Amino acid sequence: MSLDAAKKYFSAGLLAAVFCAVFFYSSPCRAAGEKIQLVAKIKIMEPVGAPDAPASSKPQPPDAMLFFQVKEGEEIKLPLSKTAEPEWYEGYLKKEGYLASSVPLSGVESVLLLHPKVEGAVIQIEVVPGISYQTEEGKGVVAVSRLAATYQVPPGEPVEVGGRKSEFETKFFRNENSETLRVILLPELTDS
Repeated sequence: MSLDAAKKYFSAGLLAAVFCAVFFYSSPCRAAGEKIQLVAKIKIMEPVGAPDAPASSKPQPPDAMLFFQVKEGEEIKLPLSKTAEPEWYEGYLKKEGYLASSVPLSGVESVLLLHPKVEGAVIQIEVVPGISYQTEEGKGVVAVSRLAATYQVPPGEPVEVGGRKSEFETKFFRNENSETLRVILLPELTDS
């Protein structure tokens, strides 16, 4: 290799290294299987009342904060709450073709199935509502994939999930006390 060719090769390599360092999050220089840290905050919303209604004497529970660290593409099961209406969920899942049998479900809980991956300069999070249940044969989770949503989030920025006003989501984002839940996700890239 001539000296001039070596200089060009070195310059191109140095330029590529600088490019990767400067544009790390938006370049193809990252390693596959990036680690993603996800913080999930679950808040119970105060009920909306009349403007002059007295404040509730019942103290609000603290927000739940859950921390997850996964490799890109792995699934996170974010538990939300036991449901106050297991029969409604059973009927919905059968009506929509997610369940074929007439086996009664118990221990019905709402969960969010999260699938984060890095896409350029953002973290893409596919959010699929899920219903976990117990039968005599064991435990299971039904992913309600028709109601999945995908969010494009810059690392370190929060995003609130849900917000559609379908009957399913109205019931899904409520706890066993019929209080509305607000779910906020905060994704980050991590080295460890």
